[in-house]
This record gives sequence, C-alpha cells and structure tokens, in this order.
Amino acid sequence: MTPIKKFAIKLYVFSAILLYMAGDLYVWHGPLAQKFERHFSALRIPPNDNSPLQTVVYGEGITKNQYDRRTREIALASGHREATTATALPGTVKLGLIDEALLRLRARANDMRLPDTRQEAEQSVERMAARHSDPADFEAWLATQGYTRASLTDKIEARLKEAATVHRSIDDNIVPTDENVAAYYERLKNRLATPASRQIGHIFYASLHQEPETLAAKAKETYAKLAAQTDPETLKQQFAELARTQSEDERTAPNGGNLGTIHDNTRRPFSDLALFDEQTLPAGKPVLLQSKLGWHIFLASDITPGSIPPLDDVKDSLRTAILNWQTRYAAEQYREQLRKEAFFKKKIQHHDQ
Repeated sequence: MTPIKKFAIKLYVFSAILLYMAGDLYVWHGPLAQKFERHFSALRIPPNDNSPLQTVVYGEGITKNQYDRRTREIALASGHREATTATALPGTVKLGLIDEALLRLRARANDMRLPDTRQEAEQSVERMAARHSDPADFEAWLATQGYTRASLTDKIEARLKEAATVHRSIDDNIVPTDENVAAYYERLKNRLATPASRQIGHIFYASLHQEPETLAAKAKETYAKLAAQTDPETLKQQFAELARTQSEDERTAPNGGNLGTIHDNTRRPFSDLALFDEQTLPAGKPVLLQSKLGWHIFLASDITPGSIPPLDDVKDSLRTAILNWQTRYAAEQYREQLRKEAFFKKKIQHHDQ
C-alpha cells in the first residue's frame, strides 16, 4: 500500500470520528453530549423541581422538595405517620443528601470502572411492580412519587453504583485476624453467657376479686395434697392434673401448669420470687409461694448452670460482626473524606432556608 493510500485511510477514519463527535454533541444529543452536560452544566437540579435551592454540591443542586421528601422517608421508616424534626433531624437529612450527591458525582467519574448494575436495577423495579396486581396501578403509583419506570430504574442504578463506589474504597485486606477475634471474645464473653435455667410448673390462684383468707386456704389445701406425695413420678402426674383442674393461669393450665424453661434473667416471669434459690425452691418438691399476683404452688427441676460458649463455637459469628463494623467504619471514613475534600475546595454551598 502506497503512503498516499495510507494517509487517505487515516484521514477518512479521523474524519468519520470527528463527524460522529460533532453530530453527537450538536445534532442528535447522544451519549457524549449527555456526559458533557452532566459534568459541565452550571447547575444540575432534579427535573420539574421548582422548589427553593438549599445546597449546591459541585454544581449539583439539592432542593427543598428533596429535603422534605427525605424527611418523610425517614419518618415512614421509623414508623411515624408524619415527618417532624423529632423523627428526622434536619442535620441528619442534609448530611445524608450531601453524601449521596458526592457519591453520585464520584460514581460518574469512575463510571467505566464500576460494574454494570442496570440489570440489577431493572430486576428491583420488577419486584416492586409485582406487588401491584395491575401494571397500570404501578405506573400510577410511580407518577404520584414523581417517577416513571425508566427514571426509577435510573435512580436505583445510580444508588447501586454509589454503593459500588464505596465498596471500591474499602481495603479488601480488612478481614479480622484470629487475634482480633480472640480479643473481641474476651471483651464480650460475659454478654455471650447463657443464664442458668430450669423447668418450672405452677398451679396459680389469682388474688384479684377474691378474699385473701379464702384464697390462702384453697392454695394451702392443694399444697397439702401434693406435699403428702412421696413418689416423684406420681407427684408429677398429680401436679399436672391439679393444674389442669384448679390453676387460674389460662395459658399454662391446659399443659399441666408447665411454664417451660425459665432463664435466670430480668425477663423471667414472677421476678419478685426467688425461683433460682434452691433453699426457697428446691428441685422435685412442691413449694407454696405468694407473689404480687396471688398464690403459686411451684414444682421445679434441677438448675442447669449458666455457661459461656467457648471461643471456637462463636468464632465465625464474631469474625462476621467485626468485619461488618470495620466495613461500616471504612465506608463512613470514605464519605467523610469526600466531604472534607469538597469543603476544602469550597464546592459545597448552603443557601438560606
């Protein structure tokens, strides 16, 4: 091939590229034009949002509507019907929106290096649509929220890329070492301990609307029958039968008065009684006790002592807990780094409320 032909081919290729760029930028407004517009427009705000501007982050506006909407989202997530400063502090809302704007801009800058999340976003929208029996209902609901199916997909895709941007910033080598796990176990092991436990049954006589003397006599009469029984198995059978016919605890009476396994902690029933004191409630013997609710005849098993699980049994769960904490901390550090950088460059401007 002669040099002239080579030159002609190169000229043709470069001319085609230049023509495409010119057409993309100035004629059909293609991908290049959209990318330039996103990065170099003077002020980017959500479409059809004419509410007052509150904050500008690298030329991207955050409006009052966005603040109000985020406040409502936080309120609803907290189980409140109305959004108030008690359910969503203004500073928290502002910081969250600024962080999202910074991550969104960083995700755009690294768009080519981030994973393609479009399909995942589309699947998320499809799952939301499946909750509505009629597709038209879903479209109508989207309209009330200010979205179309395409714009919601775009937003979810952007959120996924923001999350991927944070993930890329986290060091893959933050996996906790065995020494980290062992140290965490030593700090936490008392909280991991299982409390002492025992099986307890009771026959209950409620003091509500009853004469104290009559009630006490009734409880003591039943207790005397049980105390006279010397065979352990017969005692259990007789106790269960009396519980079914006489106990006023509607929840346990059908089960022979069985309260199940009771743990020695602050959440156990009848916390005003010493149910784990073997002097007060010895195993295998009926005991008559009075609580603030009435009279009880208890029959309890031996006490199973509490124990601390060995490190090997909880090592994996502790490692996961440490890793989750380290990941959250690293992500927050990355967000804080982006905020500091933006403030240092004076790229975050707050407007009057």
